[in-house]
Order: sequence, then structure tokens, then C-alpha cells
Amino acid sequence: HQHDGRWWMFATPCDSWGDLHLYSTDDLTSGDWAEHPQSPIVTGSARFARPGGRIVKRGDRLFRLAQDHKLRYGHQLWALEITKLTTDEYAESKAGPSPILTADGDGDGNAAEPQPPTPHSHQQANPTFKSAWTPP
Repeated sequence: HQHDGRWWMFATPCDSWGDLHLYSTDDLTSGDWAEHPQSPIVTGSARFARPGGRIVKRGDRLFRLAQDHKLRYGHQLWALEITKLTTDEYAESKAGPSPILTADGDGDGNAAEPQPPTPHSHQQANPTFKSAWTPP
């Protein structure tokens, strides 16, 4: 994501999916990425560390999407508002009290055992996704 003249990359290492690292560069083609001084910006969280899509920009507000795999891969999606993003500081907070997207196995929004689609699971052919969030 490009913000204030820099490129920003949010990355979760394969050996630690509960941690989220932040890197930036001023030249996307240089290969010279610097890790943020607060990185990792999320530690030990299967709920909020794993990136769940691109950064969403609405006006001057930025939102980071996080794939919640606390129960299983792709279980839900959270929106977190990035409130500070500089080379020295990073801060974010949940954009709401609940996930913005949840997998629902039976189509009524109240499945006891949601089954999101994954490349490794064919238990559910057509899960229904419920979204309750529209970026401001």
C-alpha cells in the first residue's frame, strides 16, 4: 500500500502466523525494505495477525483487514482502522465490535459450526458469507 510517499507491506511469516510484521520503502523497485521499529505490530494473535486483503482507504482513513483463523483457516474477517502510520509509529484499533465477514455453513447466519471454503476442505460446497460492514 502506498501512503505518504512510502510503500508499506504487512507480512506474516510462515513459521509464526500469529505475528504481523510491517515493512516500508520509498522505492518499490529497489528491494530495500526496512522493518518498522514497532514490528512485529501484532504478536501471538491468530485472530488479528494474518492479512485478510488489501488496505482499504476511505477519505483520509485507512483500514487493515485481518483473517481470523483462531478456530480454523478463514473463519472470519475483521476490520482494523490504522490510526497512525509513519516510519516511527504505528497504531490501529478494531473498526467495530464484531467481525465484518463470517462464514456460515447453513445459510441462515447462525451456524454453530461455520465451514469457510479452503483449498483443503470440501465439507461445504456453498458456504454463505454474511457481511455487516461497509467502510465509512
